[in-house]
Amino acid sequence: MTPAEHQVTGIRIAAQRLNCSVESMEFLTGDVSHRRYIRLHSDSGTRIACCYPEPFNLAESASGRFRRLRSEDSGIHLTWASDPLAFIESTEWFSRIGIPVPEIYDVYDDLGIVILQDIGDVSLQSIIHSNADEIESYYLTALSYIDRIQESSHRINHRDMLARLLKLDAEKLGDELELLLRGIGSFIPEIRDKFDESELRTEWRMLAELAAPETPVLCHRDYHARNLYIFKNTLFVIDHQDLRMGHFGYDCASLLYDPYVSFTCDQRDRLRDTRGSYSMDRLAPVIIQRLLKAVGTYINEVNMRRNVGFLRSISTATGDIKKFFDNDMMVGMPITVYLVDAIHERVITFKPE
Repeated sequence: MTPAEHQVTGIRIAAQRLNCSVESMEFLTGDVSHRRYIRLHSDSGTRIACCYPEPFNLAESASGRFRRLRSEDSGIHLTWASDPLAFIESTEWFSRIGIPVPEIYDVYDDLGIVILQDIGDVSLQSIIHSNADEIESYYLTALSYIDRIQESSHRINHRDMLARLLKLDAEKLGDELELLLRGIGSFIPEIRDKFDESELRTEWRMLAELAAPETPVLCHRDYHARNLYIFKNTLFVIDHQDLRMGHFGYDCASLLYDPYVSFTCDQRDRLRDTRGSYSMDRLAPVIIQRLLKAVGTYINEVNMRRNVGFLRSISTATGDIKKFFDNDMMVGMPITVYLVDAIHERVITFKPE
């Protein structure tokens, strides 16, 4: 059977256990992970089945699973993402601190399936061009959620939570940029011999060190308009399983410098000014690292899956990075500046094969 057929079979087994008759299944547009989301329609309403590629063991804690796998692979902390046990744990934590998240109805670990509340299809990205006052209100709410998440940081120190073990430190932030380095040769073949990789990595190490937190706080890790949904006039947060410790400005940078939407400088400044500690001097390294990481992810989607829909996001991200070219930090990163310019120009002329 294909992976999709395996998932459908697993969902039918889950439905039998739920004593629920599934009338139809709707495969939803997914993110860039290996999870699949399927909307289940039944006479009792709709639910969302989050399908992982493999079974997992609900008796094992998220931190226990991480420690076990790290004993087998010491570098696992650099690639750890989209873990089902981490998702269950972060859902519980967000609910505890008052962040609206879809409720978990049932977990079938032997099938690799989590059944979730259906909060619809209205992401913040999908209504970004609606009433400006309404959108700003949602963004202010999203910023207030960041405050709430960060304020809970000290509480996890007394708990055996995975988020306490995972860090957006210089090593992790630097490693994230390797995807961009690996992908740029396929995206712009003629660029391969035009820069020194060791010198580029030196620039990125400096950037990662500047973007690393002095005093880490809890971060959502992927806080942007595609992961914020409006349901019954309430802003919900999804895709929170990568919760970890990082820079106090990381989630703010992800939200306000989001390649999925286009902000004017006035809009960004107005929102950022509501948080006095978010000065541009302190945010700049975090913003640039986050955007470069995003560009690497999008280029990989274009290279591997020919998903040209990400070209607009690449253009938005590189355009935002270019606004920092006069920053003293980026003046000291000439190879990075060269690559960003080259990627930005390539998007304009890109023709899929």
